Amino acid sequence: MRKLAIVCGVLCAMATLHAAQYATEVKNLYVDSKDLKVVGKLLPTTEVQVIKKENARALLAVQGYADANLNLAVYFVPGKRILSVGLIKDSGIALKKQSSVQADGKTYQNAQKASMVMADGNLMPDFQTFWSANRPLVFDATLERLDFVRYADFREDPILNPLGTPSGRIEIYSEVIEKMNYKDCKAFPQWFEPAEWKGMKDKPAEFALLSPHPSLRLHSQLANTRLRDEYAVVNREPIWINPADAKAKDIQNGDLVRVFNKRGQIIFFH
Repeated sequence: MRKLAIVCGVLCAMATLHAAQYATEVKNLYVDSKDLKVVGKLLPTTEVQVIKKENARALLAVQGYADANLNLAVYFVPGKRILSVGLIKDSGIALKKQSSVQADGKTYQNAQKASMVMADGNLMPDFQTFWSANRPLVFDATLERLDFVRYADFREDPILNPLGTPSGRIEIYSEVIEKMNYKDCKAFPQWFEPAEWKGMKDKPAEFALLSPHPSLRLHSQLANTRLRDEYAVVNREPIWINPADAKAKDIQNGDLVRVFNKRGQIIFFH
């Protein structure tokens, strides 16, 4: 792992000193607070720490993974999958290498001291054993979780425990939203025809791409764990195609597939 300290133009969304936070959008990087030359980009993919502020810029600390032979990029996870920082060749910025990955086991050790019992009836292993195994620990849900009921107090007594709506009740129709007069957001849930979709008359492409929530991840989180081995094909994201469409395109399982339209492209394995 390498640690990188850089200067970046920031907005008020990143104005808190010495606090871990995220950029709200892609930011330009500079060597110092007065330099006009952009030497790279900071992507809103990983936490940064604001060390100090100077005028409209801030000195940031960014931590991630980098190639020892090519100091042009910092990645959120090993394997060059999620980019955090990209630099130009003559940026003049050196990456500071840490001797090894320092896993923070304090939170884990606190849970271990509480003698938390796992679903298999065993106590939690020591942190190094857990970290080396790279496997999740499974716990049974607590009784509190099993008995949880959404809006239980409101359902018990809606008069004494109203919701935070103008009427104090669950509102399918909102008079507040109605007064906003939005064309694309009415006072009650309804369907609006998208700009592009499978049922449109003049389709700009042959297929429609759907991107459902991943079953083994939380967005991009957990992409650096062993769970990736459960679904990745040649360490790439998979794409599912109707067998009839795949046959028509002469696509076999395991093939490299280019998915594209006029706005861009992405590479998958089928």
